[in-house]
Amino acid sequence: MAVGDALVDNGLLGKGVRSVLLAVAITYAVSWMNWGFTSWQSSRAVAAAKRAGPGDLKSPPTLPSAVPVVGHIFQFILGGHEFMSSAAKHYGLGVPVRINLATFPSYLVSGRDCVAAFLKDQGRQLSRIPRGLSYMEHAFGCPHEFVHQFKPRDDVEIEHQMHTALQTMLAGQGLEVLAGRYQTEVASGALSTSLVSKGDDWTELPDLCSFVENHVLEAATRALYGPHLVALNPTLAQDFWDFNRRVKSMFMGVPKWLNPSAVRARDKMTDNVKRWQRYAAEHCHVDDIPDHAEWEPFYGSRYTRVRQKLLTKRDIMDESARAAENLAFIWATNANSVPSAIWFLLETLNNPALEKQVRSRLQAARAEPTGENPLAFDVAKLTSDSLLQSMFAEILRLRVAALVVRQPTDPKGFSLPGGWHIKPKQTISMSTRTELMDPAVWNAGDAANPHPLDRFWAERFLVYPEDRRSGPLREPKRRFGAAATGEPYFSLDGCTWNWVPFGGGRQLCPGRHFAKCEILLTSAIFLSAFEIELLTDKLPGPDEGVYGFGTMPPNGKVPCRIRRRKGNAVA
Repeated sequence: MAVGDALVDNGLLGKGVRSVLLAVAITYAVSWMNWGFTSWQSSRAVAAAKRAGPGDLKSPPTLPSAVPVVGHIFQFILGGHEFMSSAAKHYGLGVPVRINLATFPSYLVSGRDCVAAFLKDQGRQLSRIPRGLSYMEHAFGCPHEFVHQFKPRDDVEIEHQMHTALQTMLAGQGLEVLAGRYQTEVASGALSTSLVSKGDDWTELPDLCSFVENHVLEAATRALYGPHLVALNPTLAQDFWDFNRRVKSMFMGVPKWLNPSAVRARDKMTDNVKRWQRYAAEHCHVDDIPDHAEWEPFYGSRYTRVRQKLLTKRDIMDESARAAENLAFIWATNANSVPSAIWFLLETLNNPALEKQVRSRLQAARAEPTGENPLAFDVAKLTSDSLLQSMFAEILRLRVAALVVRQPTDPKGFSLPGGWHIKPKQTISMSTRTELMDPAVWNAGDAANPHPLDRFWAERFLVYPEDRRSGPLREPKRRFGAAATGEPYFSLDGCTWNWVPFGGGRQLCPGRHFAKCEILLTSAIFLSAFEIELLTDKLPGPDEGVYGFGTMPPNGKVPCRIRRRKGNAVA
């Protein structure tokens, strides 16, 4: 009491209170001023758009913000989907709106017509290169002085070789070989794991998700890069997922000094990659490997080997720059497909009736066992099954939350339906989740049999020929196709510009076919190798902390008990 009385007597407590109140008042005033100013800007843009005549170009409005400089970043961090969906609807879907995410201001496009125009890019006016170069530096660790080496070159032959290498690996025979190698690696790891008892006894695991993600990451890495990248780095899987949990801040360009833990996680991964690069170079000269070899142990897949050669042809010789490119590819082939595979497995195991159906479909897709893989599957049969395809499409509709980002490179800028115009070098983004969760588009069942869009429905993408209420779309008149057999069939007809987990148009993700193989093969092999019982009544929700940059993984652990399946039979 004596101390308090002394503070009051000297006026110190009063001064402290007044300082706090003054700071609060200033903050409140600045927020209202910023909100008023941005609202005025938006009102002017909307009014000008209403006055515009046919053929006039219209400037998109700005979403009002109360916080100067950083804009809407706190709303985005606290709830990415809710904010982006709200922003897209603020002036109505189809009206692009400028949002400010601190280091990442952009024009957000939404609605079928605008999304179609954005993804089609028929005039080839949009580029992902500027943002891609930023990602190479900030997210994957390429030294700043070497980033320019990843720009497209005037050498048409090299650019064509890079494009061809990617397309041949991820389609046709290249895809068949890669998928075969992948399922062999997954099966080998599953059958040899020390985490599950060798006998008939059950083993309790604290988290099925981490068990699967670590196992699959290592299997995919061995399939693509050979065994040495994993062997040289025993903690590779844990290091990768630690990096992946922190990569969002680096994608958004948060400075290093504000983001030390993310930078450390990234540097640990690039160190892992460098260790493999040195080992491979010391033990095998890449030019000595026959061109026709689809896979060998030092560089793994033919595509990985070709990419190393093309980096050299482009004079990208710096160890860290090459490691950044390899890390980018490892991230691209795992960050989305592995969480999706986990969701596919969880949704199957969480529904006994569905699990029984899935096991039946998997049994029909079994292939003759081989010495390398006693759990072999016919990939063509697996990926063409109607129910499995519907589940695959529904998992991606429900869990993918990526921002597709482009910049206009044409000096005239880029025009969208409705007369909206984006100036050159401005960033344009599209939230896949806004389109994937649009209630005006997707079939959510009816009052008697509801299937909310935020819940998994295995048959959402199945069309029953005799049931006009079936199929993915809400409006029956927008459904196409028919099955001659009368059996339910998988359909994405009419969904092109709403089912966009892989983007769309000219720059549709080239890895989509391999991703489908990964997701279906992972569940097929785990369900064949093990009996798995979940020890929870409710699955966790999606981790929206990674919203904007791929598939949202489960936001909690899923305990289970697991034992080896006798005879490795699916049924």
